[in-house]
Amino acid sequence: MATFADSLAWGEDGEREVAALLLRRGVVVVPMYHLEPSTAPVAMLGDSRLVLPDLICWGPKGPFFAEVKRKRQWVAWKGRRETGCDTRHYRQYLALARATSTPAWMFFAHEHQEPTGIYCAEATALEAVERRWDGRSPAGAQVSPPLSLFPAGSLTKLT
Repeated sequence: MATFADSLAWGEDGEREVAALLLRRGVVVVPMYHLEPSTAPVAMLGDSRLVLPDLICWGPKGPFFAEVKRKRQWVAWKGRRETGCDTRHYRQYLALARATSTPAWMFFAHEHQEPTGIYCAEATALEAVERRWDGRSPAGAQVSPPLSLFPAGSLTKLT
């Protein structure tokens, strides 16, 4: 079983891969995970603390946030392929984007299971196609934190 440190390092490899892709496209990238490796950096908004996405970027169309999720496989549900992330964090990325008038982009680096590659979409655009799963098994046991899942067809393939 992988330790938290192993999982964190595995995820950061995906973040570096997306950062390198953006850098090759002329985007300026500030990786937030370099600031405090033991905790997620947060943005303070009044009394709220919002988890910052992995990268803060400046591209030809202006600044944007980029959250990277490295995945081993897709989720199969009712004949469609999906990917996703923790619902609580996704809601915080949306709140941050709205509070700062700065787009937040979701990047999913899929490996091991076809189709592989880096896929992305703007977080607010994904709201229209989001499927929420409460994280419970059919027997009612909590097996995962609640997840926000998005159909593969709603994402743009970059690599």
